Amino acid sequence: MVRRVLSVWLVCVLYLATTGLHAEDFKVSPLPLAKNARIKPERTAFDLLDAGHRKDRTRYSVWIGMHDWVALEQEYRKLEDAYRAKAIDSDEYVRTLEWFAPDNGKIQLTDLEQWVKERPKSYVAWFTLGLQYMNTAWDERGHKFASQTSPEQFAAMEKYGKLAHDALEKSTTLAPRPVASYFEIIGAAVLIKRTENSATLLVPGFMRARRNPHCPFAAPPGGGFATSYDEQLHYVCLAYAADPAMSAAVSRFLYFQTPRWGGSFEDSGRLLSQFEAEKRMPERTRRVSM
Repeated sequence: MVRRVLSVWLVCVLYLATTGLHAEDFKVSPLPLAKNARIKPERTAFDLLDAGHRKDRTRYSVWIGMHDWVALEQEYRKLEDAYRAKAIDSDEYVRTLEWFAPDNGKIQLTDLEQWVKERPKSYVAWFTLGLQYMNTAWDERGHKFASQTSPEQFAAMEKYGKLAHDALEKSTTLAPRPVASYFEIIGAAVLIKRTENSATLLVPGFMRARRNPHCPFAAPPGGGFATSYDEQLHYVCLAYAADPAMSAAVSRFLYFQTPRWGGSFEDSGRLLSQFEAEKRMPERTRRVSM
């Protein structure tokens, strides 16, 4: 009997090996209901932009540890010049700039805080610090369900989330076209406590009162927003005003309206249709979302 079982097992192994099948082929695909959704469960707009940048992160991390602000800012200026000259588009500019943040959690936060202390008017310094605070906020929270996450973890997330938000807001004042900051604040917005329940999350933003041609929902006096949705939409509009061809901000906004964040694929699909109807949809976003 044992020999028979072993024989069957061996035949199965040989079959899988010869046909090229692997364990990955037997995994159940997540979110099967999203199969026909216009907005997919995960963002893919940046997937092809990562090649070659991983080695840059290591180099930047070394410079940060050495406090070589000159080298870091020279590298940033080259990137900024390429974007201004339209040698790269806004999506590639944002993705490349994200690699300035080290992939080591809180370890280099002190160095980044020293950078903004010594160079308080450096856009890339404040941007990188804000992004690293945001990465730390998610690390502190962990990646389990809310029911499996402790109050202490949420408190730590909120602490670093607020620091991230403040640093990214500061960075918006230090560049003429801070599209990367707008993009990151759309993500940081979900880390900030709000004064009201987020029940208005799925109310179509462009049906609200138009306060200017670019941003139908402008920032209220004092800068506070009742919901993450309100703030995210506001920064999508600012990104449009700065660069009408930027698809990354729209893609990120739509991603945060999916079930993982309390929305639905149907609602995010309707928002996508609304963007398209009002001619606010960059062509790249339309291709990525379909």
